[in-house]
Amino acid sequence: GLIAGRLFVLRPVRALTAATARIASGDFSARTQLHRAAPGLSDLAASIDQMALALKIRERTRAEVDQQLHASERRYRLLFEANPHPMWVYDTETLRFLEVNEASIRLYGYTREEFLAMPVTAMVGPEDLDRAVATLAATKRAPRYAGQWRHHLKHGGTIDVEIASHEILFNGRPARLGTGHDITRRVQAESAVRDAESRMRFALEAAGVGTWEAHIGDRSAYWSETTEIMHGLRPGTFGGTMADVLACIHPD
Repeated sequence: GLIAGRLFVLRPVRALTAATARIASGDFSARTQLHRAAPGLSDLAASIDQMALALKIRERTRAEVDQQLHASERRYRLLFEANPHPMWVYDTETLRFLEVNEASIRLYGYTREEFLAMPVTAMVGPEDLDRAVATLAATKRAPRYAGQWRHHLKHGGTIDVEIASHEILFNGRPARLGTGHDITRRVQAESAVRDAESRMRFALEAAGVGTWEAHIGDRSAYWSETTEIMHGLRPGTFGGTMADVLACIHPD
């Protein structure tokens, strides 16, 4: 009878000890299997089983969070690292670069280590430094289009870029994610068009040829100074409407 009593107590205790050892080692599927044990032991066993179940659920939740984190990191690499446009992250307090993508490294010629050792203001020339500091101070909040800038490359030369950025938290630091769009060719093309138009106007004025434009939609019109003079008007006095054009036409 004494031996049977000891077995009646020792077996559940050993089961509890084995289950708790498995749980401590990270096996949260362990269960005591002592639903029919003596009062007191069965309550303790139920508590251990509930703890194991809670740890199992927490482990599953943590795995799901880790999976979501990995997916977010993959999206980050796709949207940031593999983005064809230069992108960077800078600290809004120190103005130091915190991260740059491969497109920035290829375009500007700096290594990643060189980028991270300098402030964002190093990308502009002395002539734009005051404007850059003022713009950076004004863009600590909210998404912002920072306008058109002339950026200097590592190995000489400059490019024209349009900059936009928005506020983020990066590794616990207040920061902004910026992106640059190289518009050098567009700026050069626009400059060439303006030069061509200027030369054309000079040639027409030298030849005494007037030019004009008419817009059907809003019935507006443009006359060059030569056209105004040809119609007896002082330069700059043409009204700019189709009605003004008709008023200068002889009724016959």
